[in-house]
Amino acid sequence: MNIFKPLFLALIISLCLFAFTSIFGQSDSLQALKTPQTSKEGSNGLRYAQRVTGKVVGITDGDTITLLVSTNITNKENREIKVRLAEIDAPEKHQAYGNKAKQALSDKIFGKEVTAIIFDVDRYGRSVAEIYLGVKLERWINLEMVAEGWAWQYTQYSHFKEIAQAEQKAREQKVGLWADKNPIPPWEYRKPTQVKPDDGNEEKIQPLFKVDW
Repeated sequence: MNIFKPLFLALIISLCLFAFTSIFGQSDSLQALKTPQTSKEGSNGLRYAQRVTGKVVGITDGDTITLLVSTNITNKENREIKVRLAEIDAPEKHQAYGNKAKQALSDKIFGKEVTAIIFDVDRYGRSVAEIYLGVKLERWINLEMVAEGWAWQYTQYSHFKEIAQAEQKAREQKVGLWADKNPIPPWEYRKPTQVKPDDGNEEKIQPLFKVDW
């Protein structure tokens, strides 16, 4: 009986090692599927965490979209996610060139399949991502919006040279919003002190309260 004890222990150890290797090997494989092939880092210094493919079903403005993505391998269950295009900042809806920027983004990707490389979530719950047309990453939409003069480089969060160079060239060529003599960056327009025009494009200052004398 004593002869079989070492053999039995060896068998138990071998089975444990096999199980350990299988579990961690599978975990590494799943992580590899989630990690895109590119080695580029996001503007916040984080490596990309997730890569999803879906159909663009909504365009909010020049830098925000709604993406319909599959939640399982059979593609029978879908969900919508809000995606904020990383690296760029497009004019707001009621800002000059806001509608044109929205239309430009719509012409590029509405109703089409895109790949979103997500590396952050903003304070509004939107996935912050780089958007590429198709599954083979044929075109970098974020870069195109800046190159064609429909968005600024969002310098507070972006340090990519490609984006900076694209904006500089658009400025020089005065394309898109750069045809305006003094375009206001969206982050300046959003400041509380900035007076916003109403629907009639007239600036009105309302009193904080009314006093009956």
